[in-house]
This record gives sequence, structure tokens and C-alpha cells, in this order.
Amino acid sequence: MFAHFTCGAAPSRRLALVLSMAALTLAACGGGGDDVVVPDEEYVSWSSSANTVRVLDWNNEAFAVRRDNGQVARYSDDLLLTGLMVIGTTVYYNSAPIGSVTYATAVSGARITDFTCTNGRELDITVTGSGNGAVWTWRCV
Repeated sequence: MFAHFTCGAAPSRRLALVLSMAALTLAACGGGGDDVVVPDEEYVSWSSSANTVRVLDWNNEAFAVRRDNGQVARYSDDLLLTGLMVIGTTVYYNSAPIGSVTYATAVSGARITDFTCTNGRELDITVTGSGNGAVWTWRCV
């Protein structure tokens, strides 16, 4: 199973959005900007996991689940992956269950959390780009 999502506005409003976002970005960034730092308290904490709030995908990229709405975000910069949510331990893409947050044993022997597809295979999430230009996909490997 494979899904694709591109962040951004409809093409008819894209130019206005690009121009206003460029002005906001120049005003807000101050020449380069830093990654968004979100306190771990904003994310779901997984009981008995050495990862605390981080959930790993197939190639050990770290993601987290927002406590307020269940939305999955890339942990490093809190980039929200629109349409990807966790309710309880079930992972949903556009309201369809695709997997779950499960416990695994790390190479070090620690208990960690990771994403597992409903077919038992590993969930891989790939994010390309950042901000409004980010594109992400998921697949079971």
C-alpha cells in the first residue's frame, strides 16, 4: 500500500499564497531560521519505552504523536504529516487504519516504540523537503 501527500494550496490560489508566505517568511525567519523545537510534553509519551515520545519507522526515522489531536509529526522539526493520525495505538491514514504503534526491542536491548503496518510489516515514512513544500509518503516494507 502506498500513499502520497503534498502540502500546499490549490493551484488557483498558489501565487497569492506564495507571495504572502514569502513576505511572512522573510519577516519571521530573520535570515535562515532554526528548526521548530516543540517540548516533549506536547507529544504522547509511550509507557515503558526508552524512546519516550518518539516512534520509529522502518529505517529508524523518529516521529511523534501530538497529544492534542493525535496527528503524527516528524520529531526533528514538528512537521505535521497531514492525514496521518494515531488514535490509541492504531495508525490511520485519511481515516483508514493502516497500522499501529507497537513495542520492539532495540539493538541495545531497550524496549522502544515503532510503527507496524496492519499486515505485520514495518511502516516506512519518507519526508522530502520542509515547510509548505514538504511531500511525504508511506509504505509497508
